[in-house]
Amino acid sequence: MSSSWESLRLAYLKDGNGKVVKYMDENPPIRIESWGTIARRRIPALPRDKRSIIFMCLPNGNITFNPESLVKDGCGGSEEAVILLSKALANEGLHVEVYANTPDVKPRIVDGVHWRYYEHWDEALRPDVFVAWRSFETCQFGRRAKARWVWLHDVQSFDRVLQTPDDLYDKVIVLSEFQRRITQPMME
Repeated sequence: MSSSWESLRLAYLKDGNGKVVKYMDENPPIRIESWGTIARRRIPALPRDKRSIIFMCLPNGNITFNPESLVKDGCGGSEEAVILLSKALANEGLHVEVYANTPDVKPRIVDGVHWRYYEHWDEALRPDVFVAWRSFETCQFGRRAKARWVWLHDVQSFDRVLQTPDDLYDKVIVLSEFQRRITQPMME
């Protein structure tokens, strides 16, 4: 296809009452319970000569961020962690991509990290590691990844953990002993 847009599809979501609704807006609801394919641009294939890791950072409210957020406007701790960790991993020689609610939708490379607007996710990508940032639900985007990790930054509700099929993730990463004590019983 000669156009830079490979396809444009509707996403399907369940609202708070479990009713399936079509969704084609730039600001998705904060709680995504079921999300099909989203509108996306064709993304170049991952390099074969490097291990690859992709962070999927779905929107957290109306917060936008990118590497400049650290010095320009500031950002929260979860956003700062993605910025700093992705840079450190790129410095170690990994191919790193971050899909996030960036202030602009134009893809770019900063400090060796490929920053892309989250709606440009290409479901055909098969990274070595897919990191679902902040929520179990985000793992559904990484179904083709060799390994899927959930990187929790917040305490999760028991219902959210139970609603996520075990085969959607391989590992759960928590940030503190407190968070591990709270999360671990939900997963047993």
